[in-house]
Amino acid sequence: MNPIIKKGVRVLTPKEYQKLYDAVPKQDYKLMLSALLHTGMRYAEFRRFQQHPEWFNGTNIRLPEGQGEKKVVKVQKKSKYTQEQINQLIKVLGKKKAIQMTTPRKDKKHQGRTIILSPVGISKVDSFVNYCKTPLPIGQTWKDNLKRWCLKGDISTDNISVKTTRKTLACWLLALYPDKTTIITASLGHTSTTALKYYIDIGFKDYTEGIKQHLSGWI
Repeated sequence: MNPIIKKGVRVLTPKEYQKLYDAVPKQDYKLMLSALLHTGMRYAEFRRFQQHPEWFNGTNIRLPEGQGEKKVVKVQKKSKYTQEQINQLIKVLGKKKAIQMTTPRKDKKHQGRTIILSPVGISKVDSFVNYCKTPLPIGQTWKDNLKRWCLKGDISTDNISVKTTRKTLACWLLALYPDKTTIITASLGHTSTTALKYYIDIGFKDYTEGIKQHLSGWI
């Protein structure tokens, strides 16, 4: 079958994931891969999590405020206005619009969130926290590792990315729990349910039996 690619990122079927996992040579890397898949965390978040195992409470992961990441739309910074310019704008636009236009934007803090885990996911994260002694590599090195393991496992390397495990989990969850979009969104740290809508029609309903082995009991 052709590789499944969404928004330029490779998404794995359960069989492809198992082949990839089996091809990983070192136990610590296996622990990293399985925990990344079952948490759906962004790679930068997961690297911070390794430094803060206390975020895992034995049931889920609580990512504190300021430690999560969210996509931010880049906007042009507002120019500085003199009081005279502000007064002129008030005359033309009215006070409310003038103040909105001239008030500098405040930086948004990264929002915290609770990451939900399936029973299998709890086991995988527990093993990662307690037994993985190797620091996670930088993102480019992890991507290179994934490609090398794909080749070893006879899997296409097309569009393999550090985002692959995260987007794979999103697809699997929506296939298994199509009525839980809001909860899935919150766990993954997306800004709204619309951020996940493009996953829904990916066709993963054909793989639900394999997905259940990883995600049954997630919610």
